[in-house]
Amino acid sequence: MASSSELQDYLSVYGLDLQTTTDTTKGRAVLSTDYHKRGTVLVTSQPLGAVALPSTRPEVCNYCFRKPSNPESLQRCSQCKSAYFCDVACFKNAWLTYHQYVCRPASSNHQFLGDDSDQDALDLEMLERVALNCWRYNNRKTNQQQDAKVEEGTDDTKQYNVDEEGVDVTMEAFDGLMGHDQKQPKHTLQRYRRLAEQALSQPYLANSGLKVEQLVQYLCRFQCNNFGIHDDRLFTIGEGTYPVASLFNHSCRPNAVVMFEGALLSIVAIEPISPDQEVTIAYVDAAHDRSHRKSTLSSKYFFDCLCVRCVDTDIYGQIDTLLGKEASDWDRAQALLQQTRLDDDSDTPTTLRDRILQQVNDWDLLEMSRLYDRRHDGVPDASKPLNLAHYTHYVIQFFAPYLWSSCNLGLSFGNEQSASSVLSTTAPSSRPGSPPPLPSPPPRALSYFDDPLPQAARPKVSTSYKGIFTHLLPIIQAYPLDDNVVPYRLTTLSASTQLLYDEMDLGHWRNAVKLGMYVLIQYCWIYPPYHPIVAQHLLLLAKCSWNSIIKSELLGDGKALEKAYERGVRRWILLAKETLATVVGKQGEQWREVIELEWIFLREQKLKE
Repeated sequence: MASSSELQDYLSVYGLDLQTTTDTTKGRAVLSTDYHKRGTVLVTSQPLGAVALPSTRPEVCNYCFRKPSNPESLQRCSQCKSAYFCDVACFKNAWLTYHQYVCRPASSNHQFLGDDSDQDALDLEMLERVALNCWRYNNRKTNQQQDAKVEEGTDDTKQYNVDEEGVDVTMEAFDGLMGHDQKQPKHTLQRYRRLAEQALSQPYLANSGLKVEQLVQYLCRFQCNNFGIHDDRLFTIGEGTYPVASLFNHSCRPNAVVMFEGALLSIVAIEPISPDQEVTIAYVDAAHDRSHRKSTLSSKYFFDCLCVRCVDTDIYGQIDTLLGKEASDWDRAQALLQQTRLDDDSDTPTTLRDRILQQVNDWDLLEMSRLYDRRHDGVPDASKPLNLAHYTHYVIQFFAPYLWSSCNLGLSFGNEQSASSVLSTTAPSSRPGSPPPLPSPPPRALSYFDDPLPQAARPKVSTSYKGIFTHLLPIIQAYPLDDNVVPYRLTTLSASTQLLYDEMDLGHWRNAVKLGMYVLIQYCWIYPPYHPIVAQHLLLLAKCSWNSIIKSELLGDGKALEKAYERGVRRWILLAKETLATVVGKQGEQWREVIELEWIFLREQKLKE
């Protein structure tokens, strides 16, 4: 096994340190030793084993996990007919590392007993790859030790590049992972033992010297530490065991995220991280309610989460109270039953989805944009429950773009002042309530927001990120509730997200814009503003707004509504560029899409002059 310094040396190159903590729920933690700005790749992690999901195997290279724009360009293995590769180079690399051992004729697939055969097959394939790599590594170390004994008197001190994750670093990290063997349920251990026996029956592992108990331990480790491998659209395409990445602890409000470039995992900072601050990632989607997150973390990872989202003493914990509980399986079943019973001739909405769609259809986007324009103190009637329209437009005055400008003081606004000048600038000295003059449109790129600076906005917006939440949260909670649709609940978000994609499929772009704005508001409560899910949604919202402009022009609708959409497109493009460039990067398909949309938008604006 590698000396304990190799892993530490590797982390130290990236300004990180693995330390033992006094927190019994964590054990160890990765702390920053340097200042890391937002968007920094904190560390990369290589997989000890990675497996493509059965549903995605024809779409991704089973070696490098890159997803070509044309899946038909992938080449299929002629023997097993189940593995696909970019080209001969990827096939050769896969053959040398693992495929020669696991490649079987299509007719000789694993056979299992029970109802979990698909998951069994996936876990067995992962186990075989991990076991194969561990066995080969142990053989190499044994041979090195024997060679060192033969050459007496030689210096056998290993030389290695500390800035590269060699196999010694990967294996040291894997050996140190917690599998919680003693806490695993009895039926789970029985299943693991059956899988271990099945793996050791393979010819290439039968004489490896590995024991069933070792493979059960491997299963426990990577079941508690596995990562879902996703593509650049955040769709899961496989599973991987990433020992170095597994060293990072969980938070429901993380300061870093996991991103993939093919099979290579990167930990990317989504907030500035200071020395001695712990680096955290999310093991579960933060869009789940607290009880669901804590239950999943307890059953799969065996710890009780006490992060800022899971306690009520912090503003983020109070946000969880606002969002409420998500729909249970029973709730979803009842909603489906009601929907199937609905009389086609009935105008009375029965399901939450129906009630949401009715509010969206009644939503006058132009009127709402005039009422909540950041310049006239637009506030919903305190005596009435908030509907989706008033909730979205009121809250968006505080969130977009001000959540981003509070995090990045370099963002520019229409009066050619950056947000950093807000700290020493009051409202413009011109007529009260009048917006500041805007500069000429930029010739090549959008570079400023045409919104007022936070302290010049009406209602005035805090320049502090937490201050925005602290101010807004009690205001929202003070409104009376409408039991039909409570806009800020997770159940409403879930139904609205599904409805958003349905309306896009139908070409109902106005409704898609309204729902997209609402979903953005909910994402701002749940995720940090530079989270990749937020970045992706901002691009989607910009596309929907642009399509609404095109459809409005075709229908000959009024210019006032078109102007409202143009302001929205401008804001969403700017925010999409800001977030994508930071956390996703400028190399992928989404960056190309937002730049193309920006170019088309500016060209059309120029033609209208």
